[in-house]
Amino acid sequence: MKRFITVLGAGFFVLAAPVQSQTSSAGLITETSVGPVRLGMTVAQARTALPGLALGRTTDGEGIALIAVKRGATTLMTLYAGERNPASPIDERAVIEFVEAQSAGYRTAAGVYPTMPLRDAERKYGKLEEITLSEIEAREYATFANQPAGIRLRVRADNGTTISSGAPRPFSMVGSYADGQMRANSYTPSSYVFGISISGRRKSMPAFSSAYTDLKTQCENPAPAPNEGQHTSSFCKGAGAYRVHIFDSAEALNIYVQSLDGKSSIPVATQSLTWDQQGRKIEWRLADGKPFAVILRVFKYSGKGQYPLQEKPTGEVLLVKGLPGYEHINAEIDVRTTKNANERARQLADGDYDRATIYMRRGLASYTSKEYRKAIADATQAIAINPQHAAAYHLRANAYTNVMVLDSALADLNQAIKLNPNLALAYFNRGQVQRMVLARSPGGDPGGAIAGRAITDLSEAVRLDPEMAMAYYNRGLVHLTGNDHDRAIADFTRVIALKWHDTLAYGARGQAYAEQKKHDLAIADFSRVISLAPKNVFMYQRRAAAYCAMGRKDLAAADEKRIVALGGKVYEDERCGGGTASPPPDQASGENSLPRFEDYPAFEKLTGKPVAPIITSPRARLYRTEIRGDVQEGPNFAGRYTVARWGCSSTCVGFAIVDARTGAVVFHPKVLQIAQVPYQAENVIQFRPDSRLLIIAGEILPLDPDEATAPHGVGKFYYEWTGNRFTLVGTATIRREAGAP
Repeated sequence: MKRFITVLGAGFFVLAAPVQSQTSSAGLITETSVGPVRLGMTVAQARTALPGLALGRTTDGEGIALIAVKRGATTLMTLYAGERNPASPIDERAVIEFVEAQSAGYRTAAGVYPTMPLRDAERKYGKLEEITLSEIEAREYATFANQPAGIRLRVRADNGTTISSGAPRPFSMVGSYADGQMRANSYTPSSYVFGISISGRRKSMPAFSSAYTDLKTQCENPAPAPNEGQHTSSFCKGAGAYRVHIFDSAEALNIYVQSLDGKSSIPVATQSLTWDQQGRKIEWRLADGKPFAVILRVFKYSGKGQYPLQEKPTGEVLLVKGLPGYEHINAEIDVRTTKNANERARQLADGDYDRATIYMRRGLASYTSKEYRKAIADATQAIAINPQHAAAYHLRANAYTNVMVLDSALADLNQAIKLNPNLALAYFNRGQVQRMVLARSPGGDPGGAIAGRAITDLSEAVRLDPEMAMAYYNRGLVHLTGNDHDRAIADFTRVIALKWHDTLAYGARGQAYAEQKKHDLAIADFSRVISLAPKNVFMYQRRAAAYCAMGRKDLAAADEKRIVALGGKVYEDERCGGGTASPPPDQASGENSLPRFEDYPAFEKLTGKPVAPIITSPRARLYRTEIRGDVQEGPNFAGRYTVARWGCSSTCVGFAIVDARTGAVVFHPKVLQIAQVPYQAENVIQFRPDSRLLIIAGEILPLDPDEATAPHGVGKFYYEWTGNRFTLVGTATIRREAGAP
């Protein structure tokens, strides 16, 4: 008997040849079921539906609680029912949200089955569109031109190694990926379908219905305002909390759906000024009586001329547009070539009503709990279901940003903005990623191109949302980096007026004033921060420098004493009146006296595969996804250790040390996070695979808030890693950006 081998997570399983015929309904895979197992049934119901098969606990490399369905030693399918702890017994009441068939006995209606060569699957489902590589366990998925919605194909490739009977089947990558890319458009000849999965909590669907707005009889044309000239607007009665707004511009007629409270406005169509709304209707699709999408028949234009909307239409289409919360519903239907086009439009709207919601809800929950790789996986599932889901691209981009995969974050933000040009937060986040790219760019920013892109995106964010204080703040920081102090001050002043994070806004504006040598204004802002945060060592440092620049050495000295009392340090070259000839004690013999990586060589180098990290402490559980993900990439510090990192903002990093041999996870006993300071030009955490030296540069944020900026405040701190603890072996000042004070 021919045998097939497949992999689930980190474990290998041998699968027998098909035991059911292609036409057997018992083995049919649909978008809601695999054989007798349906999405939405409980585990107990699935057990009853699978007589003679055993259900047992299993897991994967991410530690997700899964259920294996077996016949003897052979795994036929894997289930996920929302359970979190892989060590706990199976919850018979849990509801099944995911099923992956791994046996060739289960087939789709087109006859595609696990273990089928990809070339044969392509004959069934049409031309391959792409192979995508996931963040989790480097899994690969294939998408074909005619692949049914809701069915996903996980793929693998043989590596050509001859194996003995019963041994695990070796595999290699299916797609050929360019550096840093996660998509490919071709596959190796040995590729095959590894598993076929479906997902989503199938619940009872709402009752769908339609309501209509007659654009001839249900619209009013108020007199134009004096400054509108001859332009006109029509406001038409809508459904629920919405109305239709039709207005003309110089060259076009614009059709929008607006909420009655004015908080949202969705563009539906742009037509020529000759478009006649007489006799036309907008159809509202309702779910349990609440509108979620609109359908409108409009003209299509060639778009090739100088004035495309003034040319003769090339056809007519039905536009299907989702309302707020359903932006992923977005389709066009050619009324000339589509039979029963109106009914088809309703089917598209209704079919997309809830398909991606389960992944988005779970992905948002993972993102909120800082499980960024899980958020990436769920957003990817939502995108696979609906490639037009702007919110899913946005969610995945934010998760990529937090694990510092910036190229992928930018690609997803570009797609989110393309799909929804009015998504202010997407522009804000793209501007933030540009700032991070700028900070990590080894060659700086010749010509200011990166900074310019960041400013453009942040400006668009505040145009779309004039009260987005964090966009003004971050645009101000970019201006400050480029020494455009007046614009920076204007942005920080706007943040203060919006009453968002006063300590950040006053502190940043004070820095801008200080760089302009307006020391009295700088001192006023630094003092404001100190009144709000009396233990902020950095603000005392900035204010002391400003006092010193004004010649107020007595006040500068008082602030320096306060810095020391709070656990900070005042180096001799920074002390008011201390001059700049004498370096700080830690650098008395010059830079060469500081600890060097080569002075602390690694004791040993790991041979073999790293063991899984031991996730037991509450702090480790909080960052378990990031820790597990980084450990999978192998040791990067002191021979056998991994420095696992995660972002806490665009300029903030947290970390832990993981022993690749024992799995022990160690945190610095006092350091919660390290924040980059405004003038900083070097990375906040520095280390090498061949050295036990670890360097922290920036402002240390303490684990205990009562310690203010203890243990060491702002600076550069050199630690020797002994294998289970950190020993401070040197300190220095932070290397500053060119031109920084």
